[in-house]
Amino acid sequence: MLEIKTMAGFINYKICRLCFQHNTPLDAIAQFRKHIDLCKKKIGSAELSFEHAAWMSKQYENSSHYGWALGEFNKAKTGLKWYSSLKG
Repeated sequence: MLEIKTMAGFINYKICRLCFQHNTPLDAIAQFRKHIDLCKKKIGSAELSFEHAAWMSKQYENSSHYGWALGEFNKAKTGLKWYSSLKG
């Protein structure tokens, strides 16, 4: 089960990264939320629940990179508005 979740986390990371590269940050956030909602209940055996907790923690840690990307996106968007107001 952990291997499947690891692959799901990797694929989710790639999808979110592509969304940011294509200037669709809301899609990236929606994808991350769907990923978490789908996987948070997939704990597996009770003896290995600590692995699930560690995996979930890693997913949220990876999402902190999305926050940085969202900040960069907003800066670029604000800069474009400012530049277009000068031209306008």
